[in-house]
Amino acid sequence: ATDVNLGNGERQHGNSCTFGFGHPQFCKTLNSMRAHRANAGKWFAGKKSRERKREKARAHNAHVHAALSVAGVAAAVAAVAAAENASAGDSGEKARTAMASATALVASHCVEIAESIGADRDRIAAVVNSAVNVKTPGDLMTLTAGAAT
Repeated sequence: ATDVNLGNGERQHGNSCTFGFGHPQFCKTLNSMRAHRANAGKWFAGKKSRERKREKARAHNAHVHAALSVAGVAAAVAAVAAAENASAGDSGEKARTAMASATALVASHCVEIAESIGADRDRIAAVVNSAVNVKTPGDLMTLTAGAAT
């Protein structure tokens, strides 16, 4: 940009700097500061956008984890119900069969929900396989506590 004489001793440097004392270096400095301020504003706006994206990703990961945890608990309960049904005698067989079937249905629904919100099939398979291997009431309580947090 060039200096333009506006008359009465006023000068304009480029298109944005008009001062009575007409010092071009001051105008250059002022324009430079304006440009840096604009860049800083863009940087802060970009930083906020990146933070929002990270927070959204964290929230999504938390939802996936919660869905997988509940699916794991449901699969564990279904496995325990099926094992109880297989090892029990004839008394109450229909009730145990109904319970095993209902818990398996809940587990499959939880797996579908986890899959629909973006959980990987490998991760789902690992959670379900781990849940099916529940051996003690303590194992089931651990899964339940993990799903509750």
